[in-house]
Amino acid sequence: ATLTGATLAGADLTSATLAGVISGSLTGTPTALPTDWVLVNNYLAGPAANLTAATLSGADLTNVNLSAANLTGATLTGATLTNTDLSSATLRRVVSGSLTGTPTALPTNWSLVQGYLVGPEADLSGAQLAGAALSGQDLAGATAPGIVLTGAGLVGTDFTGATLTDALVGGADLSAANLTSADLTGALLTGSTVAGADFTSATLTRLKACTVGGVPVALPTPWSLVASCLVGPTADLTGGSFTGADLSELDLHDTKFKGADLDNAILDRANLTGADLSDATLRNTSLTASTLTNVDLSSAVLTGNDLAGLDLSTATLDRIRPSALTYSSSTALPTGWRKVGAFIIGPRVDLTDADLAGLSLHGMNLTDVILAGATLQEADLADTVLTDSTITDADFRRADLTGVTSGGLVGTPLHIPVGWRLIDGTLLGQGAKAPGIDLTGRNLAGINLTNAVLTGADLTDANLAGAYLIATNFNAATLNGADLTGANMDGVDLTNAKVRFAVLLQAKLTGATLKNTDLHNSNLTYVNAKGSDATAADLTNVDLTYSSFYGADLTTANLLSARGITTANVDSVTWRQTICPDGTISEAHLGGSCINALDTTAPRAAITAPSGSFQSAASFAVRWRGTDAESPVVSYQVQSAQRPARSTQPLSPWTDWRAFTTATSGTFAGVPDTAYCFRVRATNAAGLESSWSSVACTTTPLDDRALTRSSGWRFLTGPASLKFFNNTTTASARSGAALTSPTSRTVKQVALVAYKCRTCGSVTIFVGSTKVASTSLRANTSGSRSLITLPALRTAKSGKIRLIVGSGGGQVRIDAVLSRSS
Repeated sequence: ATLTGATLAGADLTSATLAGVISGSLTGTPTALPTDWVLVNNYLAGPAANLTAATLSGADLTNVNLSAANLTGATLTGATLTNTDLSSATLRRVVSGSLTGTPTALPTNWSLVQGYLVGPEADLSGAQLAGAALSGQDLAGATAPGIVLTGAGLVGTDFTGATLTDALVGGADLSAANLTSADLTGALLTGSTVAGADFTSATLTRLKACTVGGVPVALPTPWSLVASCLVGPTADLTGGSFTGADLSELDLHDTKFKGADLDNAILDRANLTGADLSDATLRNTSLTASTLTNVDLSSAVLTGNDLAGLDLSTATLDRIRPSALTYSSSTALPTGWRKVGAFIIGPRVDLTDADLAGLSLHGMNLTDVILAGATLQEADLADTVLTDSTITDADFRRADLTGVTSGGLVGTPLHIPVGWRLIDGTLLGQGAKAPGIDLTGRNLAGINLTNAVLTGADLTDANLAGAYLIATNFNAATLNGADLTGANMDGVDLTNAKVRFAVLLQAKLTGATLKNTDLHNSNLTYVNAKGSDATAADLTNVDLTYSSFYGADLTTANLLSARGITTANVDSVTWRQTICPDGTISEAHLGGSCINALDTTAPRAAITAPSGSFQSAASFAVRWRGTDAESPVVSYQVQSAQRPARSTQPLSPWTDWRAFTTATSGTFAGVPDTAYCFRVRATNAAGLESSWSSVACTTTPLDDRALTRSSGWRFLTGPASLKFFNNTTTASARSGAALTSPTSRTVKQVALVAYKCRTCGSVTIFVGSTKVASTSLRANTSGSRSLITLPALRTAKSGKIRLIVGSGGGQVRIDAVLSRSS
């Protein structure tokens, strides 16, 4: 029966049969219970009781008869078992610990040891059984993660299928113990005796088992006993001593050899994939044909090893300490690492006391490398990166440090090359790279920084007097207030640099790049800046007394309030939009030079096209020009006005067609039968404007399709090669056939766009009733489209324009008609 949660107050259970009863959380007290039954922790307890998963922590079970009871998964921690009868009880997965008293009987193969019920399938998770006498005990199938069995007697103990993950079994005697199929993941067996122990099919992942005694009778594949350690994949062999040990051909993937002594060991053909060899020593260790994929050699010592043919491309070599190595061309290293002399070298390598004299480390990334006590005499360190490296007592005598990048260096070297300085952890000398370095107020007088890179550096108030700064890159650097007296700065790059209030007395700046350099208020007396590029430089209020800017480019430079320019050599200077000391622009001066007088003569301008009165198309070219003997013309303003071709009304107001343009031609897109006029004025570099030019006028054609046709006419198209206006013509060979303009107009002159050929006829032109002209369309060449301008009339006529086909025969093809009214 199940009585869980029942109320038993006043219940009389005398003579009741309670075997197998399930209870728990009972309330009230019965008046009577059967013989040998008690109410404990709200459970009915007695012979054959079903106490599966019962919580009996701290229960007083003194004199209780639990024979044949089912205590599977029950918790008895802290219970009192004085004279308790547990004969034939089921204790599978029972949880115990801190038990007191001695039971009168226990099931077969069970014992009470140090306050724990110990037997097959017991739950001994975290049990504290250090030094316990458990030899011969049956613990098959026990659940005991984290159990402490340090120094315990476990001779012949049966752990078959037991869970012993993370168990502490150091110093225990496991002689003849049965560990078949046991899970020893993460367990510690260091110092234990394993003579005759059976580990068949056991799980030994991350097992820590060194300095063990004896030889086990069996180990799982592919584990071995080597140098008193149980060795296999994922084993934790931290600090193990394997001096001279034979580990060849073993599967040691993901094995932890951290801090292990592997000197003179044999690891030939071993699989060390993912193995942790950090802090290990591998002096003269044989690694022939071993697999080192993803191996961790951080801080490991490699001395005298043959790395021929090995693939270390995925290895972690952080702080590795290499020396006396040999290798082959097929030895593969991680990106950024290199085989150099008897070393493998890369970022964060430990080269303490290494002899690197004369070796080439050219261009290598040696960030955070330890070079303490290293010998680097005459070594090639050109273009290397030494940032954050340790150089205590290192010897750099005669080493090539050209292009070296440093900063954050630790320690003081024994020697550095002549001409070099160590300043705040940065090596400074010829070709050094120290972008962003802070050298504020530093005394760097006479230093040689030729070809150095100091982009973005701060040298405010620094003393650079007499320094060699040839071709030094100071792009975006700050040198405000710096003393550069007598410095050789030929070819220096000061692009975007701030050099305000600096002293450059007698400095050499030939060929220097001073683009957008701020030299405000600096002293440039006697400076030689021949051929320098000072485009957009700020030279306001500088002192140029007796300086030379011969051949320099001062385009858009600002020399406002500059002093001494009249004593300076500014021959062959490029002046373009330069602000002169008086605040004017260079182009305002004769010859465009700030040292010349101001230009007071305006330019002249003219329209050069259209030059004819008529156009054969609505779109046509307009051209103009400007002339100035003193200053170049820099822009033009072209305006247009218009009116209908048939009218004598005033032109429309002038409007800009091209404003402030530097072009001298353009295509004007007009509309048919319209008169257009153009004028232009020019502006020179001094800002002086010409007067408006003479007006040039022209007229666009009226298309043949806009004309009224008498009988006898027909439309023709093409050919495209003749480019007829709107791709059509109107043709007739009938004498007297007429084309007439749609409206009357005032006409001073008429023009035709017509087809001329060997067999073409003639046409007579009338304005109103007045005949104004006759013209033949015959030509001695093959057919062509022609603009035919007729003589101007002495006096203007009014009326519609009529075109009459002549009587002489031949076809007339009219493309367009044009007229002007004045």
